[in-house]
Amino acid sequence: MPAVEQVKAVFERPEQYLHGSRHNICIRTETVQSFVAGRQIDRILDIGCGDGSISLPLLRTDNWLTLLDVSSAMINAATRSVPTNLRRNVQLVNSDFETAHFESRFDLILCIGVLAHVESPEAVVRRIATLLEENGSAIAQVTDSQHPVSQLTRSWGKVRTILVPSPYDVTSLSAKDVIDMFSAAGCQLVDEYRYSTNLPGTARLLSDGALYKLTRLLHGYHPLGRNARLGNECLLHFRRTSSN
Repeated sequence: MPAVEQVKAVFERPEQYLHGSRHNICIRTETVQSFVAGRQIDRILDIGCGDGSISLPLLRTDNWLTLLDVSSAMINAATRSVPTNLRRNVQLVNSDFETAHFESRFDLILCIGVLAHVESPEAVVRRIATLLEENGSAIAQVTDSQHPVSQLTRSWGKVRTILVPSPYDVTSLSAKDVIDMFSAAGCQLVDEYRYSTNLPGTARLLSDGALYKLTRLLHGYHPLGRNARLGNECLLHFRRTSSN
């Protein structure tokens, strides 16, 4: 399981993570917007915010956004992306989520691209639940470890690490694992969207734009997605239903 300092070291080089990932970030951003469409959201927390691409589109003049990332380089990238007229509505937190202090609860918490990079996903999920307002939403992402596409990618990754050692082993989780964790913490699954990541090597052959179009062709858009069974990438929308 990765330690905080190992994760911080990897994400202190944002360009390595963001390069070639824009199609994936775009799909996640659009799905999050679809999940919360029409809802009044006053306070948002984005855990592992990266450059802010997913949560900043939800920012308005009448709500507040907390951007949190363990990487100072990512926080700097997010800072540059905040619109000038909305800077007073944004709090930037350069910290590990489990040790960060918050002044209030949130109506929406995003946990995207995070659970595979923490030592205890259960502890993260429990804290998310305690920080949600009653009927508040949490949107989590997991690459389903039990899906055949993930198993193929993982096998390729083992071969690749012979030539290029990985800085740490990510935490392997299934979609059911994450759903069960949130359920135990008092949060009910209310919606989901599944799509497939690219098979090994496709990112070298196709542009970000082409990969985006290919994914949308295969899986469509939320809420009218298709071929969910082929998707190993899962975006899960939970609602806090109790104070567990």
